[in-house]
Amino acid sequence: MEFMPWRIAVSRKDGTPDAAAAGLFSAVLKARGLEEPEAARAFLEEAGPLYDPMLLPDMDKAVERVRRAIDGGEKILVYGDYDCDGVTATVLLYDYLENAGADVLYYIPEREGEGYGLNQAVIHRMKEAGVQLIITVDNGVTAVEEIACAAAQGMDVVVTDHHRPGEVLPDAAAVVDPHRQDSVYPFPDLCGAGVAFKLICALEGDTEGMLLEHYGDLLAISTVADMVPLQGENRRLVGAGLALLRESENTGLRILMKRSGLEPHRVDSERIAFDIAPRLNVAGRIGSVDEAVELLLCQSENEAWELAERICALNDRRKELEGEIIRDIQQILAGDPCLLERRVLVLCGKRWHQGVVGIIAARLVERYKKPCILLSGMDEEMRGSARSVEGFSIVEAIRSKQELLIKCGGHPMAAGLSIERKNLLEFLQGVEDYARENYPVMPVPTLKVDTTMQPGEITLENIRQLDRLEPFGCENPRPVLALLGVRLGKIAPMGKEKNHLRLTLEQGGGLLPGGAVWRWAGELPPGGGGAG
Repeated sequence: MEFMPWRIAVSRKDGTPDAAAAGLFSAVLKARGLEEPEAARAFLEEAGPLYDPMLLPDMDKAVERVRRAIDGGEKILVYGDYDCDGVTATVLLYDYLENAGADVLYYIPEREGEGYGLNQAVIHRMKEAGVQLIITVDNGVTAVEEIACAAAQGMDVVVTDHHRPGEVLPDAAAVVDPHRQDSVYPFPDLCGAGVAFKLICALEGDTEGMLLEHYGDLLAISTVADMVPLQGENRRLVGAGLALLRESENTGLRILMKRSGLEPHRVDSERIAFDIAPRLNVAGRIGSVDEAVELLLCQSENEAWELAERICALNDRRKELEGEIIRDIQQILAGDPCLLERRVLVLCGKRWHQGVVGIIAARLVERYKKPCILLSGMDEEMRGSARSVEGFSIVEAIRSKQELLIKCGGHPMAAGLSIERKNLLEFLQGVEDYARENYPVMPVPTLKVDTTMQPGEITLENIRQLDRLEPFGCENPRPVLALLGVRLGKIAPMGKEKNHLRLTLEQGGGLLPGGAVWRWAGELPPGGGGAG
């Protein structure tokens, strides 16, 4: 395994008296751009702003159209996505509309067979069912043809999305997306459920965040799971949501946490990422996504237990599938090590489950420190997921060969695609050429260290101080601290599967008390619980 270069934001070594004089907590704040007392206080108190939802583009049009549908008794369809963000956004908006007296139903496409986003077959079925208004959540901003199809059927579409638009916006009744070029919304990094929540706030005239009492727990889960930056408005939403989640009135969430062995008062952003989000994601990965929606909507404890049991069983199966794919990949790389010399690692398998390849791609990026695309398919069409390293836009690399693709979408760090098998070799060469031409030197992942420390600073008080930076997540990770001048002593395996290591550390000829633990020291560290 290659070692990453370190980038220490604040060094507290001799020779830098100002930094050395700063306490550990102050040094970490400085490393994160929170040196000014006012900025640090606002960050620590989670007192960031909640912006006026009417600042979002087309929000006035969306409010007018949705209100007209509610008042006129029109049949409304909430059209979501099968990842955790899409599921929670669907539940949030469906629950609100139902309580507002709307004639509402929801639909989420299955990952296997339908894929991401609006599709015309469903639009035709919904027309036959009498739907007059479709509201998308966590999708829709690139669905130009599908929304034109809906318009041809006499249905209006209100788009709420947080993905980056294409060159042309769909001709919808409203397109609410903070990433629109004409957007004046001060914080563009909301998740899909965050944008749906803003629509609800606009419908209610709520600019103070009063509705967080009702939907904060779902917003905390979706924001952490979708790996949007935990800064600004997102930090406020997650902070408020975590407090609600620990005493959640949502029957399904409460039962799922209990079934997963989580103590509600101990739930934090990491427990969302590694315990709650993967279980809500798994229904959309390898089961029926409706089970996750039903769990979050149900009010019967017996029904919630049944659904939670099924979802946890699916999660166990998901882990088995991951293990099978990892073994396949290890064999492929052992048989052709030259694959690792490519700028973008691209691997193909016939029977890899579409629902888990995104997770494996993230783990390969972590292992090999380069962008990765995994594709799978038995027939003529192959579908897959891609993950990247900071500084390399994987979605732009894939779009460089747009003419060869059936479908593509995503972010600089993650994308999904489908392609005909006959175009595969040309596509692979095109992606490699794009990387070579645009990145003569490929971005190298860097270990970002907040500051240096001394052994004597490893105290419970300092740990408690650093915990004030919660909630941790994307762009607000747990602090990384460096002990310099330390030698590695003994190494001993830990854990049932021996996949952790206990390390003995030496400094100045003596042992450091307690040593250290290297978790997940095997070939492939575990992936997080984000969308995929």
